[in-house]
Amino acid sequence: MDALDTEIFNLQRKVDQYKEVLQNTVKYREEWKASLREKIRSTLQHLVTATKLEAEIIIRSEIENLEAVMLTLGQSKSGMYQKVNEEVKR
Repeated sequence: MDALDTEIFNLQRKVDQYKEVLQNTVKYREEWKASLREKIRSTLQHLVTATKLEAEIIIRSEIENLEAVMLTLGQSKSGMYQKVNEEVKR
């Protein structure tokens, strides 16, 4: 096997890996839309209800194929600040 054959062999392996990743991505996206998104949401809702946790479940879908199910506990001040001088804190 000469150097060019080795390079072609290595490139073919990378192409095959790329095709596999691409195929998996398509499969995962279909599964996400068909059932996974709702399964995650309903599981989180069940846990929130069962534990009486004050939380909100948000589905972010502003960008196609970059969606997310988020569990938010809200916002509260941490109480931390930087003392700039005696009067100013930030």
